[in-house]
Amino acid sequence: QTGYATGMSGAILKTTDNGETWFDISPNNTSFFRSIDFYHNKGWVVGVGGCIFRTTDGGSTWIETIPQVTYETLNKVKFVNEDIVWIAGDNGTILTTTDGGEHWNTQDSPSCGYLTSLCFPETGSGWICGWDGTILHTTDGGGTLSFEIYERQNLNLSIPDPGEVSDIIDVFIIPDFLEEFTLAGVTVIIDSVIHPEVADLAIIISHNNVV
Repeated sequence: QTGYATGMSGAILKTTDNGETWFDISPNNTSFFRSIDFYHNKGWVVGVGGCIFRTTDGGSTWIETIPQVTYETLNKVKFVNEDIVWIAGDNGTILTTTDGGEHWNTQDSPSCGYLTSLCFPETGSGWICGWDGTILHTTDGGGTLSFEIYERQNLNLSIPDPGEVSDIIDVFIIPDFLEEFTLAGVTVIIDSVIHPEVADLAIIISHNNVV
């Protein structure tokens, strides 16, 4: 199978044997690329400073998008089909093209955060997410982007020794949606200083009195 990898100093690598060997298909550029995606032989790569490159021959040649659409760092690029491509980036940047990159449109974004991932399983319906629990959703190709944040951060909980502390995270769901949506996953990230003599740290999560 064919695969691609990208990174710093304008590097783009390609494999055609499931990763056994890789060869360099980098453009003559030193950009810090953040994301790459292909649809057959058509490909896009994006990165720091708003750089956008495309190829139509499997990476043999690359063309930079000039003039630049944005100078924000672009974190993710994704094909929907050969003509429709979405890009998400810093400061709520959302770009899309419907003509294979001939023209790019800047979407109105309700977020000003760092958008890092996106998924568009259908032409008009998709999801974009990012830092601080940001989740954006559209059902009309980006004309309307609903905005939700499911996160509680910076709790600043002081854990006594020995002892325990607790906090409540409320997730609000519109009543009409209760039969359609389920809280499917919870992620806990600890960013704290723990005394070196602490031998055990337990995190207990409960929902509706179910632990």
